[in-house]
Amino acid sequence: MVKCKENESGQGLFLTVNLAEQLLPGTFEWMPNKIMETQIDCR
Repeated sequence: MVKCKENESGQGLFLTVNLAEQLLPGTFEWMPNKIMETQIDCR
């Protein structure tokens, strides 16, 4: 028989992230994305 741990409220959760909606212009998180799109040649 399989023994599983009980579901505890202290466990982490995985959340879906939609970067197009969550990276707002002017925020710290938005700036690296903008730099990589415009300043760095990733080819």
